[in-house]
Amino acid sequence: MLRKHSHSFALVLGTLLVLSYCLSMASAAPLPDPNLDAEWEEWKMKYLKTYSPDEEGLRRAVWEKNKEFIDKHNENYRQGKTSFSLGLNHFSDMTREEFMKYCCGTQLSRKNLPKSENGKKKSYVTHRMD
Repeated sequence: MLRKHSHSFALVLGTLLVLSYCLSMASAAPLPDPNLDAEWEEWKMKYLKTYSPDEEGLRRAVWEKNKEFIDKHNENYRQGKTSFSLGLNHFSDMTREEFMKYCCGTQLSRKNLPKSENGKKKSYVTHRMD
C-alpha cells in the first residue's frame, strides 16, 4: 500500500514540475506588442523576411527591442542631445551579437597588430559589408 502511494506521489510531483517549467518558459517569452503588428508586417515585406513559425516570435522580440532603442535614440536626436538619427534596416531582427558576427566576423584589435605594420596595406582592415 505504501509503495503504491509513493509511486502516485512521485508521478504527481513530476507532472507538477514539468507543468510549472512549461508555464515559466511560456511566461518568459515576451508577448509581441499588437500596436506594432502592421509595422512588423510592412518591415518584413520591405526586407523580404520570412521565418519559420518557431523563429518568428524570437525575431519579432529582437526587432521590437531594437525598435524601442531606435525610438528612444531618435527622441534624444529631436531634443538636440545627439547629432544623428537611427532607423530600422535589414539588420533590425538581429541581436547585437548576431550583427557583429555577421558583419565583422573575427575582429582584430589594434593591440594585436604589430607596431611596424600598416593594417590597411596588409589587408587587416576590410571594407564595410552591407
